[in-house]
Amino acid sequence: MIERDPMSGDGYQAVAMAFETQGRVADALDFWQQAIVIDQTNPTPRLRKAQALIALGRSAEGDAILRDIAGRTWHQNWMNVVYQAQNLLERGKQAH
Repeated sequence: MIERDPMSGDGYQAVAMAFETQGRVADALDFWQQAIVIDQTNPTPRLRKAQALIALGRSAEGDAILRDIAGRTWHQNWMNVVYQAQNLLERGKQAH
């Protein structure tokens, strides 16, 4: 997918999800990052990268991304992602 359209974030997201499905979460991080760089108006890859970081025990980095998502203004189509980020931040606070 990436070779066919290297300027589409969809291919990078697909590879990242495939790595995660295989349990290779750390390998997915660079692909989530590339999807973020390419598709800056879609907060979904940011959320997924944050979740991956948290799963890897890198909660501070993941929380920073979640705060970034929650603190920005996104198109209405992405508000569900913003709510997910806010909920993950709240759960993190409750866990401490």
